[in-house]
Amino acid sequence: MVRPTSRPVPPPAREAAPAPVAREVAPATRAPILQQEPPRSETALPPAAEHPTSVAAPAGGLPSGRLIPAVLLVTVAAVATLAVVMVRGANSQLPEVSEAEVARLATTVASSPNSVPAAPAGEPAPSGPAAPALRTAMDVRFADDASGWPNNPASTAWSANGEYHVMARTPGQFVAIGAPTSDRFGDMTVSATFRKVGGPAGGGYGFIIRDQGPGPRDGVNQIGQYYVLEVGDRGEYGIWRREGDRWLDLIPWTPSDLVPQGGAPNEVTVQANGQELTFLVNGKVLANLVGAVLRDGGVGIFVGGDLNEVVVDRFTVQTPT
Repeated sequence: MVRPTSRPVPPPAREAAPAPVAREVAPATRAPILQQEPPRSETALPPAAEHPTSVAAPAGGLPSGRLIPAVLLVTVAAVATLAVVMVRGANSQLPEVSEAEVARLATTVASSPNSVPAAPAGEPAPSGPAAPALRTAMDVRFADDASGWPNNPASTAWSANGEYHVMARTPGQFVAIGAPTSDRFGDMTVSATFRKVGGPAGGGYGFIIRDQGPGPRDGVNQIGQYYVLEVGDRGEYGIWRREGDRWLDLIPWTPSDLVPQGGAPNEVTVQANGQELTFLVNGKVLANLVGAVLRDGGVGIFVGGDLNEVVVDRFTVQTPT
């Protein structure tokens, strides 16, 4: 399969990733899931916390109260610098990375269900800033109305018996379908319920966001510039950026206990806020991608993996008021 095309070929090259927090990297046709795996250029930084390094304090050195912060700072800086050097060594075409960018990357945390420490027993969890009020920009209930969406049983998407089917019918190719709207979305939340109903193991599904074109995004066109956030039926997830006819890895296929395997229905959600993309499945955060360079664009559905067939239920897009 082509990942994305079929896993995307990807789907899936380099931005930085995680929430775990990452930096920008590409997808799957499974690639989201292609047999032709997407290129792996941009990669998420490994979380510093997962790669601790012991540093001995010099004699008569830092007071014990300051030793731990100093050690952590040195560790984080070392890991971030090493990650950048390794990525640049693997792909000489990557742009130069400034010291300021390295410092910012050092603050990212890799994806992991345990990446956010729990509050001490008896203490309330710290509260973050209040979520912005949202308005519904799109609310598509495919059982009632799929007008405007591609509908051809002989092609990659069709409506039947109150369900909207999407299928990567051509080996080595993924399916990217744009929502039927001319609106461009920057900050927004897109959500839909997906269920795998056919095809071999290894298929994936999710969204395209901040689509820059060129169109049409008709389920056949393989060329474009957009992000793909996808979960797979083998209990994996990944994030990629499509650049023309190639994939850039942002977070390559990563196993997660939060992603059910097989044909179980999954509510998949992406929250885009400036340069940060948050990827959720069934209400649980899989990853945060920091440093997204595409700022707005179209939104739609993505399916990858040779012969992977998926049913999509209600599709919604919400934007800040």
